[in-house]
Amino acid sequence: MKTSNNVTREQMEQALRIVNKRFNGNIEFHPSSELGKHHFRLTVKDTKGPGAKVRKANGFQGGRRIKAACWHVHGFFFEALLSVNIDARVFTSSRLSYKGKGLNRKEDKREMLMYRHREGTVIDRNGGNWIDRNVGSFMYPAFASSQCECQSL
Repeated sequence: MKTSNNVTREQMEQALRIVNKRFNGNIEFHPSSELGKHHFRLTVKDTKGPGAKVRKANGFQGGRRIKAACWHVHGFFFEALLSVNIDARVFTSSRLSYKGKGLNRKEDKREMLMYRHREGTVIDRNGGNWIDRNVGSFMYPAFASSQCECQSL
């Protein structure tokens, strides 16, 4: 994810402190800057602690715990960031899709650049936060909000 130019790293760290109160200090922030915008990832320190993402296969209980922060952590982080800076904007990571036969030739790479488009969400004071989406498959749908153990929040 990345933020708009008007968000400082200090504001992002302040939002992280707010979120860590809810998740017992288990959330980590991995920033990097590019052209004035802050790219970042949210992960957990302990995959068995609060806020850890659990990849559940085919809707079964349990699952594989991964270091990524869950959907709830991201939602609370965005809320905290907007409470710190009302003009903040966050651009979610987008999937790149393209029309092309492959990437073996220069022509194919040019074609990919011509037809690509990005799908993502902008989160700001007007909305965009708490939008749940299917991260499973067509046969076994699974919403992002169900891929953790935060239901008690």
